[in-house]
Amino acid sequence: MNTTIFQLHSYQRLIGTLDALMHPHVHSIFIADEPGLGHSFPVLKQKLGDGSKMLSLIYLHDAEKALFNQELHELTKRMPQRFQVHFIPYNPSVPEDSRETIQEKLELEINCSLYKRIRFLVAGRPEFILVVSEMLEMLGISGSQIQELLIKNVK
Repeated sequence: MNTTIFQLHSYQRLIGTLDALMHPHVHSIFIADEPGLGHSFPVLKQKLGDGSKMLSLIYLHDAEKALFNQELHELTKRMPQRFQVHFIPYNPSVPEDSRETIQEKLELEINCSLYKRIRFLVAGRPEFILVVSEMLEMLGISGSQIQELLIKNVK
């Protein structure tokens, strides 16, 4: 498992991470909380524009309102065959509360993927990454298939 600690000015590292993840013959599954998506949304959008074959996003957002709600809905309308989003309300102070829903969405994406190779990018707070990484390991996903993007100093 590779872990990248996100610094505010390290978009080049993030672009390299996503370049490796977004190979044209790989189904990329991106699992992010609000800070994770907040820091990587511009690059994610760029990669979709570059013609990546299949990207699924499991997005854990604040229960009140998703940060990129309109943008994500618009991207799924424009690319319904290539981009799938699952919205899950999430309380960062109790990450375990969403465990069952996250696992259901992960299993759905893994079982329905038409690609032989699946890669995962988990982006967000440390406690969120821990919960999701444990879940992926439980589902038999090897560490080499998982890239982590750790967002520190989130208020």
